[in-house]
Amino acid sequence: MTLRCDFCGELLRESEMITHQGSEIVACEIHGFVPSRMAPETEKLLSLTGADRREFWKKTVWDNKLLAWGLCGQCEADLQRFIEGGAPEPVLPGPISTYRMPPAQKPESTPNSRLLKGITHKDADLVAAALSDGADPNATFAGSKLVIHVAALAGRADIVGMLLEAGANPQSKFKGAAPRELVEAAIATSGSGGDGPPKAALEETLLLFKPAADMPPSDGTDSGLTPSEAGATTSARSKQPGRAVSQDEKRRRKETGRKAVQEAQARARPWWKFWD
Repeated sequence: MTLRCDFCGELLRESEMITHQGSEIVACEIHGFVPSRMAPETEKLLSLTGADRREFWKKTVWDNKLLAWGLCGQCEADLQRFIEGGAPEPVLPGPISTYRMPPAQKPESTPNSRLLKGITHKDADLVAAALSDGADPNATFAGSKLVIHVAALAGRADIVGMLLEAGANPQSKFKGAAPRELVEAAIATSGSGGDGPPKAALEETLLLFKPAADMPPSDGTDSGLTPSEAGATTSARSKQPGRAVSQDEKRRRKETGRKAVQEAQARARPWWKFWD
């Protein structure tokens, strides 16, 4: 009968396998033991995902704490060297079934990690604090989705405004679509039975991405825009291709746009809190 070493995956005959109770392996893990060799498929997985070797091993051991472990001669020698090097004897007081895996240590908090957490939990205060601490407004979630994509699809105009003001790229693509296009698609399917944000919240967010050319020519009184937003639209329309723009004009436009974002944030709907 051919078996595999539970540490390195090496093929063994049954007579060559050295057996340990799960409680022994758990006790060694608690005191810091991690095998120097793991199965080739495991090593490949760790390399591709960048997973922490120590945490991966801990979870593997605790998920199999009630099973017997079979080791090859080399892995047995590895384990014995660890024990002889000063580690306590691999014995746990009481039945192994009463033990629980110790919690994983939390990674060090960084501005970017706090920003991602704030976006995930729709926490505007945490997002503002993270950006103030230097978080990247173009930080990326897994799968190339930027924070501005997540905030836009959540209908959080207040958070989107903060990200844009901090320098987020409004033209960044996720699956070939910019944030504005993602929001438009979400509005089109809003109310079809999903659990997404209210349509009005998405429409409020869309205003922050709407190209100036798509805005109706108005002073803002009939369009629902504030005077600052209408001024920003008019200013954008007045810019013709090839026309030189002075530094004063650029500063004025930037200030007008900043005020428009702030006023959009101030109009945040109270019912968002109920959706949160």
